[in-house]
Amino acid sequence: MLEPGTLVGGDYLVERKLSEGGMGAVFVAEQVSTGAKRALKVIRPELLSQPKLRQRFAQEAKVTSGIASDHVVSVVAAGIDAQLGVPWLAMELLSGQTLYDLVADRGALPVDVALEILRQLTHAVDAAHAVGVVHRDLKPENIFLSESRRTGFPFFVKVLDFGIARIVREAQVTHTDSIGTPLWMAPEPAGTADEVGPWTDVWALGLIVFFLLTGRSYWLSARGPECSALGLVKEVCIDPFAPAGARARELGFAGELPAAFDAWFAGCVAREPAARFASAGQALAALGPALGEVRSEPTVSAALHGRPAPPSGRRLRRGCGRRDGRGRGRRGRGRCRRCGPADGRRSRRRDARDRSSARPRSRPAPRPSPQDRASRDTTRRRCGTPRAHPSSPDAPTLSRAPRIRAPRRARAR
Repeated sequence: MLEPGTLVGGDYLVERKLSEGGMGAVFVAEQVSTGAKRALKVIRPELLSQPKLRQRFAQEAKVTSGIASDHVVSVVAAGIDAQLGVPWLAMELLSGQTLYDLVADRGALPVDVALEILRQLTHAVDAAHAVGVVHRDLKPENIFLSESRRTGFPFFVKVLDFGIARIVREAQVTHTDSIGTPLWMAPEPAGTADEVGPWTDVWALGLIVFFLLTGRSYWLSARGPECSALGLVKEVCIDPFAPAGARARELGFAGELPAAFDAWFAGCVAREPAARFASAGQALAALGPALGEVRSEPTVSAALHGRPAPPSGRRLRRGCGRRDGRGRGRRGRGRCRRCGPADGRRSRRRDARDRSSARPRSRPAPRPSPQDRASRDTTRRRCGTPRAHPSSPDAPTLSRAPRIRAPRRARAR
């Protein structure tokens, strides 16, 4: 499509080709103004032949700047080259491989690796849905596993083509030569009148999970070197769906999927959008139990949101509303002031100490100054305690009048 040395957008010098697909080609280019290496994606001009779509391309390509997730590839610039007449996007240059290439090389992935990929993927999808952006074209080719620059993470998921999938989908209405995307596309963008929303990406998420666990596409029409577009659309929109476990055996998968995975998969690929999971995060939360996963350490999404999970098998304080790692709730509806592992005896002592420290204390009376003590006219009792003189103004007043005896009568002799 482009030869090395071609200048695109007035700032990007093409060096070599990275890959090519139905949407276009990706090149390694040098940004002349900064000297940085970029990934330059050039879209096929025939896909955006209409002037209306060409005007919206640059605006839609920049929607990724509002998605609050590091798992979305950063778009540096986008536009349409006036001299070459091709739409282009300049993105950050990543080192790694796509999810499709990983499964093609290794086959079905272990459950823990698949779940780690899904955790990072759903973080990007949920962040995009939060700002009203639906990908519409989630597929293994658009999920890139870059080399991680952090310890403890063997890879870092990056989602490609956010924003431009809507433009390309409208442009491909009259094109039937592209068959890669319909393998993962929901029925509503395929021709029905249902509204596109987050449930559209949930459909693709379920098919991607089946692909990761079995190494095969769910659809029977995708088997073999040739794929019939008419047969695929019929299978997606009309034919009844086989359970995930039965379909995996039918496709020749040697392993065994858990029985609970069938219900989870059905909750992703239901033809009615209302019957699917409401969000990618909700689907991910139900996937772990469906695969029989038990985790004792905090999950990646919990660490990102600052909510570490409680340690498994350790008791929580009495009165805490949280649950321990074994799923058993503690007594009491209130939330304790300091959640943590402690036995009952230590908790009671700590609660008593907290109550005593929180109780307001009475302030002692101020001590009289030496001048005040000297000015008082006091006497001492026999016991040695000071007593105010009756004539002193500080003497206490009596609550009742003193008793007066009546005079004695003279006795008759």
